[in-house]
Amino acid sequence: MKKWLLLLIGMGILFTGCTSENTRTKVNVETDTTIETKKSKTQSTEQTTTEMKQSVEASTSESLTTESSSEEVKNTLWDSEKSTQLATFVPQWGKTLGQEYKSYNPQNNVSLYGTPLPSAVIDGNWKMAINEAPVTVQWSEDGTGHADFNLVAVYSDVETGEYLGQHVYFFGFQNGQPKVYLTQQNQGNENNYLYFNETQNQQLKQGFIDIVNGQTPQNPVVEESTQQATTDSATPSSHERAQAIREILKQNQGFNEEVLNSIPDEEILDSFVGNATNAQLAQSAMNLLEKYPNLK
Repeated sequence: MKKWLLLLIGMGILFTGCTSENTRTKVNVETDTTIETKKSKTQSTEQTTTEMKQSVEASTSESLTTESSSEEVKNTLWDSEKSTQLATFVPQWGKTLGQEYKSYNPQNNVSLYGTPLPSAVIDGNWKMAINEAPVTVQWSEDGTGHADFNLVAVYSDVETGEYLGQHVYFFGFQNGQPKVYLTQQNQGNENNYLYFNETQNQQLKQGFIDIVNGQTPQNPVVEESTQQATTDSATPSSHERAQAIREILKQNQGFNEEVLNSIPDEEILDSFVGNATNAQLAQSAMNLLEKYPNLK
């Protein structure tokens, strides 16, 4: 009897131990599951935070890129749109002076008393001199470059202007600032300098500045001072015109200076058909050579 009693007591103790162990195992499993769930939630939160941070950074980067692009466009000195504006403005301005202006470029030069512009100063055959100081020149599509003066446009009334009263305007940038320079030079010099000075016409100067700054220039009007200056301007004498033609023929055709000076002014003037194109200049030379073959 005692044996059975001891056996029952032993089995009871064993059963209690197993139950306790199962309970501990269940608690441990549940605890591990809870920790794993919390860990997963933490990782998910961290991932979401990282993704949000990356999204904000990408958005900020895109915003900065857009601002940079807008700033770059805003800061463009010159472009085709501004060139079109100038092509409308300059002829309108010229009409207020009774002058007719056309646009020129390195592929379509204007002949100023036999000098092709702007190619002559870009190639270095002539030197552009601003206020008597020589400067380097380059043609620029956007207003930037490594030259002293970055040329973006050329306008002239050579084809229709009075002889010895013709104008060539250079529009460009010097040290990043918009400038308009004028030359009316009709004779050469030992330095081969083509002398320019900044235009004194405020309407033309301000119109160019407005266009560069992305603004619409004011419509040009006839000023009283302009009318007075036009009325009072002296007309070159016949001798002055003949002398200018002699200088052109000497430089561009290699004519003998002594023979040229011996030809009467009237014959010089009558033989001259113009110098707006190389063909006109060549015809003028031929007219004199027919009578004075010793010019060459």
